Amino acid sequence: MKNRIHSEENAYMEGREELDHSGRTPVEPKALSRRKLLASLGMAGVAMAVTGSLGAANERGRPTWQGNPGLPGDVQVLNEWNETAIRKVNSISELIQQSGMFDGQIFQVISYHDGMYKGGDLFIWSTALDKSLHDGGYYIDPTIPIPSFATFHTYYTAQNTGAGVFVRLNNQHEVNADQYGLVKATDDASFVWACAAIQAAINKASVSSTTDYYCKEVKINKGKYFSTNPIILSTNGSFSARMPALIGGDGNNIYDVEICKTTTNTVGAGYFGGDVDAVIFVSPTTARGDYVFGEHTSGFTLTRTIADVGYGYYAKNSAMAYRGNIQAIGHGYGIYTDDCWMSKLGFLRTYQGLKGIAVRGGTSNYGGQLYVDGAKERGFDFYSLTYSNLFCACDGVGGNLADGGVAYDFSFSKSVGGVFSMERHKGQEFYFHYSDGITISGRSYHATPVSNSSYKVFANGGSTVTFENFNWKETYGNSTMTAAEIAKYTFTNKANYVTVFDFDNCIMNENFAASGYVAQLDIKFAGNVLDAGYSNHCGLVTHILSLNHSTFKRLCYVGKTASIELLSANSMSATYNRYYANPFVLTEGTPSTIANPRPNRVLKNSISTDSNSPTNLYTLYDNDVAASAYLQGYVDSSGWLWVKPSTTGNNLDYKFIIST
Repeated sequence: MKNRIHSEENAYMEGREELDHSGRTPVEPKALSRRKLLASLGMAGVAMAVTGSLGAANERGRPTWQGNPGLPGDVQVLNEWNETAIRKVNSISELIQQSGMFDGQIFQVISYHDGMYKGGDLFIWSTALDKSLHDGGYYIDPTIPIPSFATFHTYYTAQNTGAGVFVRLNNQHEVNADQYGLVKATDDASFVWACAAIQAAINKASVSSTTDYYCKEVKINKGKYFSTNPIILSTNGSFSARMPALIGGDGNNIYDVEICKTTTNTVGAGYFGGDVDAVIFVSPTTARGDYVFGEHTSGFTLTRTIADVGYGYYAKNSAMAYRGNIQAIGHGYGIYTDDCWMSKLGFLRTYQGLKGIAVRGGTSNYGGQLYVDGAKERGFDFYSLTYSNLFCACDGVGGNLADGGVAYDFSFSKSVGGVFSMERHKGQEFYFHYSDGITISGRSYHATPVSNSSYKVFANGGSTVTFENFNWKETYGNSTMTAAEIAKYTFTNKANYVTVFDFDNCIMNENFAASGYVAQLDIKFAGNVLDAGYSNHCGLVTHILSLNHSTFKRLCYVGKTASIELLSANSMSATYNRYYANPFVLTEGTPSTIANPRPNRVLKNSISTDSNSPTNLYTLYDNDVAASAYLQGYVDSSGWLWVKPSTTGNNLDYKFIIST
C-alpha cells in the first residue's frame, strides 16, 4: 500500500506558491508530486522525514533515533501506514495546539502569525529532541504559550526540559527574521520587539560548532520595524568570532528597511565597545577574543523616537568587514566605528543629529561615499585612523553652535587621503593634531557665518598635510555673507611652526590675502604654495625659528657644505623692525675697496663646535642700526648648526633663508 506522502493522487497540499512561503492567500488544493515534495523538503527534510530523528535539521550531529520496527518513524512502517499525511495549520499558535502527533509527522504552517502570510514553513515533530532547544523560530516547544506582542521578546527563551519539539524544515543559507515572528510597524505598531526577533535570527545564523565556521545570512524583509533594545552582533559563546551578515531588503538600498528605536536602553556590560545605546551594535565580548571578523551589514535606515541621543550604528573591533548602504537619522552620533581595521565602506549617510560619522583607529579603511548632512555639532572624526582612503562630503554641519563645529577632525591620523568636501559649513573645515601624511582633495562651497573668529584650516600639534587640487574659490560664494562676516574667518592657523601645509594646484579665495595667500588670477597661478616651518629645496633652506637667549635652536644642516650664506633673517614681529646681517668692511685707499664683498657668507670651519664657546655669526640690526648683539652658533658632531641670540630682549620669531 502506498504511503500518502508519496501519493501523487491522494496527498493534497496548497500550491507551489504556498510551499515557497510567499505570503499570498492560499489557493485551492492541488495535487503535489513526490518530486515537488522532495524539492520542498530538501535533503535535510527528507532525512528527517524518514528517520524521525531530525539529524540534519537540528544541526547538532547525527540522528539520535534510528527507528524501531513497528513504531512510527521506521521507514518500512511509514511506507505501510496509509494515514501518514502532512497536516496544515494556519499559524505557530495553532501548531502548538496540535495533539496526537507521532515522531516524524510533518506540519505545514501557513504563517508565523495568523493572517500575516509570512514566516511559515514545514515543521516536523520530534519526540527525541529536548524542549531546551526552544528558540521561538526553528525549535518550538508546544508547552510555551504565544505571548502578546507587548511581551513577545519572552518567547525566544527556553523554559522547559523534556522530549518533544517542533523543528522547522529549513536548511537554507539564510535565516529570515520573519521566521522568528518579526512584525512590521505598519501591520501592528504594538510589536516593539523587532530587536528580539532579529536577535534570535542572528543567534541562529551564528557559528555554533567547533568544526563548521561558516555563518548563515540574516535577512530582514522590507518595511519599518520598532525596536526596544540594541540589535547585537557579537561572539557566540566559545565558538568562532566570525559574524553572520545582517541584510535589510536586498542590501543595496538605504530605504528598504527602517529600524526605529523607541528607548535609550543599552547593550549591558561585557563588550569591548562598552555599555552604549545603539540601534545596531557590533563588538566582541570581553570574555571571548579581541575582535570579531567578517561582519557584513547593509540595507538600513536607523531612526529613533527620542532625538539626539545614543548611536545609530556602532562598531568596535570589527575587522575585515563591510558596512554600507546605512543611513542614520537623528542620533547623538549617527555612525561610529573604532579600530575596525581592513574594512570596506559603502554608502553611509547621517542626517541631522549631533555628530555625523566616526571612522576612528585601525588601518586600511577605504571606500565611500560617506555623507554627513545637517549634523548640528560635528561632521567627521578620523581620530588615530591610519593607511586609509575615503570619499567624503559634509553638508550644513555645525548649525547648532555659535561658532560652528569641525567638518573633518584628523587628530593623530597617519597616511590618510581622499576627497573631503563641504558645503554650507559653519566653523572649522579641517582640524589637525599630530597628523602625518594627510592628503586632501575636494571643494569648499558657501560657508556659513560664525559669531566669533574661526579658521578654515587649523593645526594644533605638529602635522604634515598636502592639499591637492582643492578648490576654495567659492567658499564665500554665498551672497548673504557680509564683508564683516567673511573677515571673521582666517584661512590657516598653526599652533607652532612644526606643521607643514603644502597647497599643490589649489584654487584660493581672494579673501585669503589677509592670511597671506593671494588668490590666483587665472589657472596658471595655481601652482605650489608651501606653508612650512622648515623646507630645503636643493640646498636653499627656509626656516622659521622662535629664538630664545637661553636655548640653542637647530637652524640647518651644514654637514655636506664648506660654507653657508645668510640671504635673509627678518623678524616676523609687526612691532620690531629687526634682522640679522653682517656689515661690509671697507679697506681705505683711493678709491676704497670692499674687503668682504659677501659679508653674510661664513666658512663652516670658522664656526665653533663647542656650545659653551659659540661663534658670533651675524649682527643684530634694530631699525637698520647695528646693535651690540649677535646671532651666535656652533656646529654639533652630526653636522647641524645651532643658534641663539647673544643677549636677552630679542626672543622673537625670525624667518631665515640660507644657502647651504
